[in-house]
Amino acid sequence: MSDLEKIIKDQRQELKILNNRCRLLNLQLKVVRDIDYYKSKLMQIAPNKPYKLILSSDKNRREVESIFNKPFKDCLPIYEEMLNIRNSIVHKYTSSDWKNNETIYNRKYTNKSLSELVKYEY
Repeated sequence: MSDLEKIIKDQRQELKILNNRCRLLNLQLKVVRDIDYYKSKLMQIAPNKPYKLILSSDKNRREVESIFNKPFKDCLPIYEEMLNIRNSIVHKYTSSDWKNNETIYNRKYTNKSLSELVKYEY
């Protein structure tokens, strides 16, 4: 194998890696955009209600089905799956602990007023 062939082979491999990364980033961007779109549409239905409550309320059945183009019973699981994917993309350092309702850091100063916290010396 000549030097030129080796260089071409290496460049093909690099291009393949870059294409795979671009494909993955494009899919991630699509999930973030889709969940943002669904949230904006759900907000129009009931501005002061949580999204999951809107998706589980039978009162909003027709509107939710028209937004997702799916049967009503499938909309909430689809939304939750997309939300989990989105959270793992956007909040990659904290979202892994959300499933267990834990946080990465522990709050030391619970049940204290702001003035008590300000007085506390580190």
